[in-house]
Amino acid sequence: MKSAGIQQVDKLGRCVIPIETREKVGLHAGTPIEIYVKGRNISIKKHQRICSITGEAVDNPIVVANGQIVLNPEGAKYLLKQLKEYIA
Repeated sequence: MKSAGIQQVDKLGRCVIPIETREKVGLHAGTPIEIYVKGRNISIKKHQRICSITGEAVDNPIVVANGQIVLNPEGAKYLLKQLKEYIA
């Protein structure tokens, strides 16, 4: 793991992630993140949505049903096939 510099934590508990670091990992305004604590260390990871069908992490999810169903292309094809069989 490479150091991205030293930052200060403000009174509200916030710290700034340098733009170079955010761009390198694809972290943009509004990107959901996961925060992990292990001992005295804190790790930040981009949150990845999980396909409702395959259970795999999805970088560019297909989200339907008002956010209730998250799909990757494989899961979407499988669901469509199942729905066609059900309706027929």
